[in-house]
Amino acid sequence: MGLKSTIFFYEELATLVDSGVTIIEAFQSMSSYMKGKEKQIALALQRDLSRGVTLEAALAKFPLIFPVWQINIIKYSEASGTLKRGLHKIIEYLRADYLIRHKLIIGLAYPVLLFNLAIFLLPVPVLVQKGAAIYLLEVGKIFIPVYLVLFMVYGVKKALELIFPYQCDFFVFYFPFVGSFIKSLHLVKFISVLQCLCAAGVNIVTGWKIAALGCENRVLSSILLKSLPLIQNGATLREAFIATHVFSAKALTLLSAGEKSGSIDSALNRIAVYANQENETAINLLLTVIPVVIYLAVAGYVGFRVVSFYSEYFSKITSYN
Repeated sequence: MGLKSTIFFYEELATLVDSGVTIIEAFQSMSSYMKGKEKQIALALQRDLSRGVTLEAALAKFPLIFPVWQINIIKYSEASGTLKRGLHKIIEYLRADYLIRHKLIIGLAYPVLLFNLAIFLLPVPVLVQKGAAIYLLEVGKIFIPVYLVLFMVYGVKKALELIFPYQCDFFVFYFPFVGSFIKSLHLVKFISVLQCLCAAGVNIVTGWKIAALGCENRVLSSILLKSLPLIQNGATLREAFIATHVFSAKALTLLSAGEKSGSIDSALNRIAVYANQENETAINLLLTVIPVVIYLAVAGYVGFRVVSFYSEYFSKITSYN
């Protein structure tokens, strides 16, 4: 299932659980009206639960759809009687993630389309003057190398992620500007998972460990886990946050205020909200910078075509003389 389908799946489950039906009845109901992959998953979960399999074990059979951090939230929320809240927290995070991806796709669609149109439209005079074969050759001179490089970069990235996963995460984590944005996204996940687990009654040591492993960046997980002994030895949550050196001063201030008032859950929620606002700012900056780079590339290509055209034109005039 895609991200949108996963959100829909959780929303339907949360709605049914909110109405008071059991989890088995919820999956049975969902399997009666859902289609495709969602229907198959609902049927499988309903069948496993009816056989006495735990919800955690049933969900773990679909690791590509239900990652460990989601399973842990559901596990501990169900055990503490706060399954409704756990499901809504997962939905809240996934919605925010979907909106970020959607905004990036929409924001980059036009400049990418413009770049491709430039490749195909600028050589049109060649089509008129020299025919389709030369036109396609001119287009191919730009189109094929550009996309060949992109596919090669993507392939190398995937290969390196399999061979050197930690090193790839390290490179992404510390890459200028983009690394800060990626780090912020993973930190939001860490805070959201930690908040939900704490609300479900999980002790802070277990919650910190689960949330750190669930943030899905090996470098950040390693940094966060290094602060785990501090919490085990009785340090405050703020002291553990400071020791990581990855949280902003504003986040530390919000956490400090929450610890003084005794409302850690509320403080973590405010930090998550603040981090999401920072992510919005970063996305807006990305959607300002990247299109400008693409526009400059298009302008450079247009300039190159114009200079080439007039250079050829004047060369022909000179040859005639």
